[in-house]
Amino acid sequence: MKATEQCAKKFRKACQKDRECKKKEEDKKDKCQKKCKKESKTAWQDGQCTEYVVPVDETAEAQKECQKTWGKACIKEKKCNKKDDDKKKECKQKCVKKSKKKAWQEGQCTEYVVPVAEVDETAEAQKECQKTWGKACIKEKKCNKKDDDKKKECKQKCVKKSKKKAWQEDQCTTYPVAPPPTKAVLGYRYSPQRAACLVGKCCNGSKGSTGVGRPYSRARRKGQEERRHNSHASG
Repeated sequence: MKATEQCAKKFRKACQKDRECKKKEEDKKDKCQKKCKKESKTAWQDGQCTEYVVPVDETAEAQKECQKTWGKACIKEKKCNKKDDDKKKECKQKCVKKSKKKAWQEGQCTEYVVPVAEVDETAEAQKECQKTWGKACIKEKKCNKKDDDKKKECKQKCVKKSKKKAWQEDQCTTYPVAPPPTKAVLGYRYSPQRAACLVGKCCNGSKGSTGVGRPYSRARRKGQEERRHNSHASG
């Protein structure tokens, strides 16, 4: 066999292998082989045999590289390598599968975008509400002014209460601060006894219709009556 024929044969075989002519259907297979045979005639050039060169599809190469980069970014973000063997394999496979669909879009390579978790606005508001309520409780209870153990216990109680009382019926409630005790009760000088009468607990144990100042008016009336009686007796 002449050198030119050997060269053409070698070229033809390389061409058919690269284009996978034998794997095609009959009609396409025959067409593919004939095309390679035709191209093999140009294999001998200037007294030398030229080898068949596999054509490089730059787009396909770029797409492949893009998918590889996208997949690696996905695997890193999902922390696949830190999982157990079975889960690690599954995690990587998911990333590779997604990379084939999402990496190459409209003839361009897209970067892997870290998915942003959806923010539950209600949960965030509830959390912020509990925080505010707890701070108000700690301030009102003066937890920070207590000793270490009592301070910790005081704060824990406020935090625990905030989880139950701060968020009510899908709304944030304000921490109820107790009003300071008044130093005057209906014009009288302040005293614990008179303050008690505001809630109907009079000093002599009785309850008036209003519960305010009544025992003192009775005492005055009694004194007045005694003075009148004494003045009449002396007269």
